[in-house]
Amino acid sequence: MSLPRPLADLALHPAPAVAVKAAVAAVLAYLAVVPWGGVASHYAYYAPLGAVVTVSTTTVHSVRTAVQSAVAIGIGAALAVTVTMTAVPTLAGIATVVALGSLLSWWRRLGAMASWVPVSALFVLLLGGGDPGAYVLGYLGLTAVGAAVGVLVNVVLPSLPLATADAAQAELRALLADQLDDLADGLRQESLPRPSEWEGRSRDLTTPTRTLEALVARAAEAQRGNWRARRRPDPARSTVTHGRALGWLSYEVEEILRTLARDEHAERDEVALGPLLRPAAADALAAVAAVLRTVGEGREPAYGEADAAVERFADAVRERQRAGADTFVASALVVATRRVLDATDPQVVVAARS
Repeated sequence: MSLPRPLADLALHPAPAVAVKAAVAAVLAYLAVVPWGGVASHYAYYAPLGAVVTVSTTTVHSVRTAVQSAVAIGIGAALAVTVTMTAVPTLAGIATVVALGSLLSWWRRLGAMASWVPVSALFVLLLGGGDPGAYVLGYLGLTAVGAAVGVLVNVVLPSLPLATADAAQAELRALLADQLDDLADGLRQESLPRPSEWEGRSRDLTTPTRTLEALVARAAEAQRGNWRARRRPDPARSTVTHGRALGWLSYEVEEILRTLARDEHAERDEVALGPLLRPAAADALAAVAAVLRTVGEGREPAYGEADAAVERFADAVRERQRAGADTFVASALVVATRRVLDATDPQVVVAARS
């Protein structure tokens, strides 16, 4: 049963869900610290700040951000307190904490929170006044409390961003199928394409592949510490397994294109396939493209047809080899086509998930 269109569109964009969680976390963090009174009530706004920056699409990322923010604030505060104790002029103190804080912000372990080092140093230096210790306690402590609330909200209301990764997979599958069909069409032309014409048939696979890899990595991370993933283990594992297979498969398809553009073109005297092998190669590529376009119950029959087409291609290459022809590149194309097909095998995917 498919979702209504508005809900389906919402599922493809995790930003609204993260925004709602951030708003809830900010309110809860503020309500949690205001009753404490004293320093807590005076600097209560730091609690929702910590909550907002901590809420994320994954629980693991939320915890990591919470730790990084606390460390960054602590380092910045230590810089400012050290400068304050030296009694340097205000302008010199500002320059010192900003310079040192900016250098420390290049520390990769602090991630996106690294920029908080010079900011927190400035806050403590300029807003701490005559009692920087109390300010540091309020700033660091309340931000940490807010971050803890943000992590808790992420644990209770975890995101499981499978829809975006699944949509990216569908887009890349269609693109790969189109690419294979274009290559098959090129092999079926009466006049063999020139290198530039092969390149003209090239699709941009790099951008969607990198996008998918990032989404799959996020989906894999989202499963850790996520009770929703434990309740839906099969869809979660399937998204990650299929996504990784497609990412690898796209590089294989690009290698087939490069091989044809280099070794099977009109400007080459001795081509890799020739008129005797091109029809079988074209049929194999087109059959694999059909598998990529097929989902559900029709997938296994389509895979069987493609498997037979690839085997006919291999048989044709072996026949040419027995006739004494150089089939090194043609054999490599058979292997590459077989690898692409194997990555779409329903049984292989099931085994990878188990």
